[in-house]
Amino acid sequence: MRLLLGIPYLGNRYFDVEVRLLTLGGECAALDTVAELGLAEKETLNTAERMLVDLAYLCEQIEVKGIAKAKITPEFLLDNLATDDYTLINEAIAELRKKHIDAGESLHNPETE
Repeated sequence: MRLLLGIPYLGNRYFDVEVRLLTLGGECAALDTVAELGLAEKETLNTAERMLVDLAYLCEQIEVKGIAKAKITPEFLLDNLATDDYTLINEAIAELRKKHIDAGESLHNPETE
């Protein structure tokens, strides 16, 4: 997919993002990241902290072409990902999820058997 505003990094803007579904391994990695950020034990999170948790999961579901995976951290995205592009990425992930669910439903549809 292509972002509208792009992600700035080292003087350039990167627009091409690949999205994928969250796996169990990705969820474990996101939970580890949340713990490393010191947010797992907090009872109440402020707005930025809640967004960092969301971005920890998002980091496990995207690849930005031209930026090393290790550089795509929740803090990096919080500081560099535009709201419009954040929305686009989440919509693309939701569409991918729907596509996979629909594919599974069509395989088990009694009308097609």
